[in-house]
Amino acid sequence: MPADDPKVPVMDFASRSLTAKPIGLVSRRSYRSLDTMVKRTHHTKTPHAKKNYVLENPKINIKIRLSALWTSLIAFYIYGDYFELYVPGKVENLINISAKLESPTLLLMAAISIAIPALMIVLSILLKPKANRILNISFGILLTLVVILVGSTSISAWYSFYVLYAFIEAGITVTIVWTAWNWPASLDSR
Repeated sequence: MPADDPKVPVMDFASRSLTAKPIGLVSRRSYRSLDTMVKRTHHTKTPHAKKNYVLENPKINIKIRLSALWTSLIAFYIYGDYFELYVPGKVENLINISAKLESPTLLLMAAISIAIPALMIVLSILLKPKANRILNISFGILLTLVVILVGSTSISAWYSFYVLYAFIEAGITVTIVWTAWNWPASLDSR
């Protein structure tokens, strides 16, 4: 090796540590050719080097799926009630207490109908599979019937959004029932 070509340290920048580590010594001439080769392979696009990447679709835990469905359902409940405020006369009825929820019993029933999906968001994650499955199927069927009833009695020009939301909510609750019904099982080896 010529004297004018001293050895230089080669650093490992690919490691996951915060600092580069020397991995050996090479001559400057070799280092330059190595650097050129690395740049050429990483920064040029050639037809034969093109890779086809397929996006992964990881399996989502059933508890997370159910919790996401309940979250989506309650979002539709909230937005449906919010958009109802834009119906002519609705705000005046609320101020004059001549709304649909004019008795303590009806108000309690409305509170329970909102509390169920709100609680099921967290219960779908925390409960054991058997109780989880039973509650998801039971409340899913109950709320499917409720939203179908609400949607079918709200058919009018100003409540078309409510009917749309009731249809979507029924689809979500049916999906909750179907997902819980098809809960993956394994053979008990006791």
